[in-house]
Amino acid sequence: MLNEDVLGSDVGEVLENIRAVTPAWRDRAHAAEVAGAIAPETADEVSATGAIQLLQPANFGGLEAGMVAHSYAMSVIGEACMATAWCAGVWGAHNWMLAHFAESSQATIWGADPTVRTSASILPTTPMETDEEGNVLVKGRFNFTSGCDHAHWFGAGGLLHAASTPNPIITMFPAEHSLIDHSSWDVAGLAGTGSKDVVVDEPIVVPMEMTISYIDTLTRSTPGLVVNSSSIYRSPFRPAAALVLAGPAVGAARGAVARFVEMSASKTGPGIGARIASASSLADAAETVLLHAAADLDYLGTVDAPTRVQAARIYRDTAQAVRLAAAAVDVVFEAAGGAALRRSEPIQRAWRDVTASRNHRVLSWDPAADEFGSAVLEMYRTQSTPYTDQSPGIGSSDLVSSPTRPRHIGDEMEKRSLPPGRFVDPGSTQSSYVEPVELAKRQLDVGTMVRDWDAAELFWREEVGIEYEKFEKIGGGVRQHRFGANGTVVKVNHSRNQLAIDPTIHRRLRIASDGVDEPAIVHDPEGVAVELVPRGFDDVTGVEIINATATSSEISRFWVDGVGAEEVGFNRFLVGDSLVRCIHIAETIAPTVRSAAGFRYLTVQVMDVDREYARLLELGFTGERRPVSLGTTARISFVRDPDGGYLEVSQRAEFTGDSIPEE
Repeated sequence: MLNEDVLGSDVGEVLENIRAVTPAWRDRAHAAEVAGAIAPETADEVSATGAIQLLQPANFGGLEAGMVAHSYAMSVIGEACMATAWCAGVWGAHNWMLAHFAESSQATIWGADPTVRTSASILPTTPMETDEEGNVLVKGRFNFTSGCDHAHWFGAGGLLHAASTPNPIITMFPAEHSLIDHSSWDVAGLAGTGSKDVVVDEPIVVPMEMTISYIDTLTRSTPGLVVNSSSIYRSPFRPAAALVLAGPAVGAARGAVARFVEMSASKTGPGIGARIASASSLADAAETVLLHAAADLDYLGTVDAPTRVQAARIYRDTAQAVRLAAAAVDVVFEAAGGAALRRSEPIQRAWRDVTASRNHRVLSWDPAADEFGSAVLEMYRTQSTPYTDQSPGIGSSDLVSSPTRPRHIGDEMEKRSLPPGRFVDPGSTQSSYVEPVELAKRQLDVGTMVRDWDAAELFWREEVGIEYEKFEKIGGGVRQHRFGANGTVVKVNHSRNQLAIDPTIHRRLRIASDGVDEPAIVHDPEGVAVELVPRGFDDVTGVEIINATATSSEISRFWVDGVGAEEVGFNRFLVGDSLVRCIHIAETIAPTVRSAAGFRYLTVQVMDVDREYARLLELGFTGERRPVSLGTTARISFVRDPDGGYLEVSQRAEFTGDSIPEE
């Protein structure tokens, strides 16, 4: 058991409030299951305890207590009623999410009443568009909206379509603007959570300030972080979304063990003591793993650049805690006898509810285990880092001990200990030596395609504020206008021909600027998102390109072994002086053509294009265009990364000092 004193007196008061009403919640658990939702008085009591304010910003009446306090409190509620704990858990987690919204949005939601409840269905799959004023139009069916019967606000995830670059977002709107489909929730487990479909038949106009971008959550650049400085809001977003759901299952397991002890008190017979010992040890182990994961997640909020292994371990331990909880309930359920089959019996409800929770995508063992194993193997293959079976303890950060572990980018005193090439295994059992990439220029360049040059010129000159350098005719009816941004060339390719609308993996271009005090996002006429950030913000001193990826391990191999980048964070890479960050979005769609509207390709300048192109193909990556000479000034080629993105590998005489031989 956790020493509750370490949580502080404010959290202790919340726990006292919870324990004062858990007998009533336990008595109402069966009725909640039958009704398909917890009772209104239960929802109001949850708010009154302060449980959902544990992760809420102090600026708006919250405690900012962190993930350990939240997880533990939800497990205490779960001992009485897992459905109540689940609802309390998501309402509290959504308060953590709301801390990432703009301050004005937080004031709109919490200003009049900081105890309001928010339910959400945040998977970004529903198409969304904007109106002429830039507001988001929300319409559709949003499923698995836990606790929606008692929510004052709803959150809905969607894909905001701007030209060829869909942006995953979360929107917020008052609950009265939607309907609840009560017939959508007929389930075998977690019935009392009321995780029903929320339906919006007619478009709701949601101001852009009442939205956040998933990309901002994954890059720690949400507007709420400007006003909410606690490190708990810098914890990685996706692991947090998983962890907040595990406490109810752990609590339900402890409750099932307690009920089995109560049922067995008057019984005699072989095996009862062993069942109690086995189940209680499993439930205790589940709680220990959960609280370690929660402490690690709180710790990662203080880390400049969490690694993929660090984030993946949160997934692994969260899923393992639920797995252990399910095992504990299994032990007592199969020994509880026929009486345990009655619908009113808490043990069978705990068995169904905990088992059902394992079907949730973020609590399922197989994907969590695969992600962790893949991350460990990736670190070993790309950095020769041995796996050590050490016990990290609460608040530590690594299961993989590495002399070359990713560092803070600005720490110039810390150097990699690997030699200038690396041994990699691209899929076979044999390793091969990979020569280092010889860069001719320390900045990556970026390429866009536009249909309206006049609008594009105005955007890059006036809105972004970077200098126009020159233009080049590159054939095929295309003129390339070149702008300079901290050594990076922004190539704006204006085509006189009709351009296709095609997916792109490039979601944002970040440019460091001395002329801005806080991050600001603008969009070019084709929907390209450009974020201007203060120089040094999130370690960006030049440019950072933010890409979507569905292939985390392969994209890391592409940048580290293929391009010679240094991995300086979880799927974040330093190429010379430029940063590339790859955000995992499972729905990433590969582009099909290079010449389409929007943000289309990146360029790396090398000393020998033929050598680097051949080496990339030897590593198993796909060639798009073999090296060709453009007069005596440049020789270029194109390859495709594992997500289908286009990388131009270029050799230019102005950087190498040697003229290019004509073909």
